[in-house]
Amino acid sequence: MALLYLVRHGPTAVNPTLPQDQWHLSKEGVDVVRDWAKSQSWTGVAQLYASPELKARETADIVGEVAKVPVGIDEGLRELRAPFIASRSEFLDRMERYLAGFPDPEFESWEAAQERMASSIDTIQARHPGESIAVVSHGRILTAFLSRISGRRLTRDEWLAIQMPDVAVVDLASGFLMRRFAGWPFGRA
Repeated sequence: MALLYLVRHGPTAVNPTLPQDQWHLSKEGVDVVRDWAKSQSWTGVAQLYASPELKARETADIVGEVAKVPVGIDEGLRELRAPFIASRSEFLDRMERYLAGFPDPEFESWEAAQERMASSIDTIQARHPGESIAVVSHGRILTAFLSRISGRRLTRDEWLAIQMPDVAVVDLASGFLMRRFAGWPFGRA
């Protein structure tokens, strides 16, 4: 059975003076990811792909080293585009409205984000027919992608519950979510 491992990157060192795609894992984040990667089963994963954003690439490099799996980069795995919003409460309010279906002119459109991620997964899957693959990406785009495959919009609480790092597993043939993110205390995806 070919599986898709959806991995969220580890804890990040937020630096508002840099674009978000240039943020690194925090020093503690590197240790957290290494310990977490060792606690996971990567059996059968043939290839790992990462978003080109530094925090995802660094997470993928650690997982790849632990799992002894090669790492590639895929542009389509980037985070769902949104501006940096310094106020956490404003950001959470805007994300809640966005996830509920109210477009935000400064955010990538929901449909475009879902299509970009799905297209990348399809392309990656075509490179590895019948094989299990892992992708390291970001919370917002993973939420959009899982909303697409589950046929419903995931909520703000589901998005916020995806830990750093975290992994969900999807059966590639059926699209069935076989393993939820560890942070999800919720029912089905």
